[in-house]
Amino acid sequence: MFMRVVSQEEEPVISKEAYLMYKNMGLDDYETARAMGLPHKRLQRVYKREWGLNKVGRKPVVLSDSEVSRLRRKYIEMKKKSWDDERIAKHMNMSRPALSRFKKKYLPGYVKERKVIEK
Repeated sequence: MFMRVVSQEEEPVISKEAYLMYKNMGLDDYETARAMGLPHKRLQRVYKREWGLNKVGRKPVVLSDSEVSRLRRKYIEMKKKSWDDERIAKHMNMSRPALSRFKKKYLPGYVKERKVIEK
């Protein structure tokens, strides 16, 4: 009779603090889950919901006044060159939804009002 020897691996540390440590290192959820020894779907669906974290799980980025004014000038300059928002967002190293939030907060004059269709 043959016996198979199975190595005992340590249980992965699954905690909110460990998750935030990996996120602050700049890892995305896939890499964080791999480092924690979990499937990424389990991390996203179960643990993040339990811990009450938003989609990203990081602290929001707070911009200084000088950074905001620099980004405003940069956006207006590119808009005058007829760049579309997707190209501007790529140039400014942010996502298009992040650019839309930035415009809504700091450049309300550049946000298009949506027409409301009444039934």
